[in-house]
Amino acid sequence: MEIVYMVRCADGSLYTGWTNNLEKRIEDHNHARGAKYTRGRLPVSLVYYEIFFSRGEALSRERAIKKMPRIRKERLLQSGLVQVEREKRVYDFLDGLKIPYEVVTHEPVFESNAAVEAFQGMVFWDIKNLFLRSPGGRHHYLVLMPYDKPLDLKALSRRLGVKSLSFAAPERLEDLLQTTPGAVSVFNLLSPKAREVVLVMDQVLLDGQRMGFHPNVPHRTVIVGEKAVNEVVNHMNNSRIVIEI
Repeated sequence: MEIVYMVRCADGSLYTGWTNNLEKRIEDHNHARGAKYTRGRLPVSLVYYEIFFSRGEALSRERAIKKMPRIRKERLLQSGLVQVEREKRVYDFLDGLKIPYEVVTHEPVFESNAAVEAFQGMVFWDIKNLFLRSPGGRHHYLVLMPYDKPLDLKALSRRLGVKSLSFAAPERLEDLLQTTPGAVSVFNLLSPKAREVVLVMDQVLLDGQRMGFHPNVPHRTVIVGEKAVNEVVNHMNNSRIVIEI
């Protein structure tokens, strides 16, 4: 991974840089082995970073941030760090288990992947990820199914043995899955409070074909095999139901 970062210096100013080892780079700054700008403004503290998968993209973004006026940089800090850390949690999990994956960066996708130019020629399941709840929020379900397959909420309610199902509010998404509408995926189950969420998968997805999921952000898709889904569920000890939806 290539990382563009910002640190706040002891005098309150901001410095933007690029690295492929964030922890070591921050340590270098604080031992006066970093950029000339920061050496006389120590200590520095990390306040923001973004993840990239090509050096060219990272260097381009570094230049863009450096050109921003101070007020825009401060707004960036306020809006972005939590989201980036949630994305990084996905890659750390996959890397820790040596699970192979492919990352595709694209414009934010809130509907089908079919029209996304970056996916042309790639073969993987285009998945509909739905966060549903039973009456009163007693049970919560993360439903994975082919995007082009219609969902019958009444039929699914009967299959799951609950009176009815409805879409959970954004506040519940944030509370339980630590994500926002447009970035719902199986990787949300890595959030600390997601253990009570039941994963419901359409059995057709288990045909050996790879699957694509947002890594907690809508502008990237991580393409993985079934093993990754199994490891996420096993790691968080979630209940899983595999049925025909």
